[in-house]
Amino acid sequence: PGRSHQSMDDITNNLPSLQFEAALGHEETGCLPLRCRAHALNVSTCAQTAYLIAVLNEARQVIQDRKLSKQAKLLQESLSRDPTLVGVIGCGRLGRQLVQSLMTFGRCEPQDIFVSTRRPDSLQDLADHGVNVDFNNAKVAKSVHVLFIACLPSQLATVSQDIRGCINYSTLVYSLVGVTPVAKLCQLLSFKNVLKPEIELLPLEQTTHYPGNLSEDAIESCRDMAVCSLTCPLEEPAKGSLVKTGDDWVIAVVLSFLNTCTLLQLNMLEALELVNTVLLQSPDQLPVSVDDLRLPRSAGDESKPLPFWTITSVIGRQPKLKTKLLNSPVRELFVKKYKSVFRRPRLL
Repeated sequence: PGRSHQSMDDITNNLPSLQFEAALGHEETGCLPLRCRAHALNVSTCAQTAYLIAVLNEARQVIQDRKLSKQAKLLQESLSRDPTLVGVIGCGRLGRQLVQSLMTFGRCEPQDIFVSTRRPDSLQDLADHGVNVDFNNAKVAKSVHVLFIACLPSQLATVSQDIRGCINYSTLVYSLVGVTPVAKLCQLLSFKNVLKPEIELLPLEQTTHYPGNLSEDAIESCRDMAVCSLTCPLEEPAKGSLVKTGDDWVIAVVLSFLNTCTLLQLNMLEALELVNTVLLQSPDQLPVSVDDLRLPRSAGDESKPLPFWTITSVIGRQPKLKTKLLNSPVRELFVKKYKSVFRRPRLL
């Protein structure tokens, strides 16, 4: 009595003979650092996409809440949702984890997500959960605010042909097709509002310091702050970093956030106030201002909405904004908000 009984899982946990490495020969063992890098890349992809959708959802909800009349609030009427609708084309191993990360960390309800895959039957568990699963690339492209392309490179030409001309001008296309340059993708799609992170592969010598558990999927790994911190592009480099996302990703996130504000008819000052409130959690200091943006001559005064930014066209043309975001204290504010997205995961 009083003795704790270990389960069989506890007894075998971390037993060397049952680990992945135990079955490898000498030559195969030399490839293990590549497995660490692949894991780090997968976790970074899922974390960054979940963060993007989380802040877009938060912005839309703040705007929606502010539209409610005081009378509705006094009557305690239920708050209506105005979610970011998300599409995923290609739902293999990465696509599946992407969908799960959006529901866990991205403030997405299952019905907000539209998936197109060649094998819908393989995603029955997601469909049972409420995710819209189909094999219709064009339909998904037409239906969403943000479209993730997660197909294999060999399938990209076919996917592009399916969705060319079907994407709304305001949709953000986010490419996860690693080897295809963004210029080529824009050409295939005849579309320029495309975000594709620039990934730098760091030395494999860092593998010994990588804090991730290779037996865990991206969702489990994102719950670990030591691993999650490595995925934030503005976090200072740390031991164990195996991949690094270029700083332009942060600029693209801010501009995509501002595009959402423009589409929801906020003026310049309202949009920038929301950047400071949601993205930087600093509504009183207002660290980002109109002066940090390079605006076209056709832009109106501060009472008018900002122009709609075509990401591919303007990503390298906002030097003041980039300088502001990459330096203290704004950098620290961005990192703090990024990490906060993963501290309160939703239980599925």
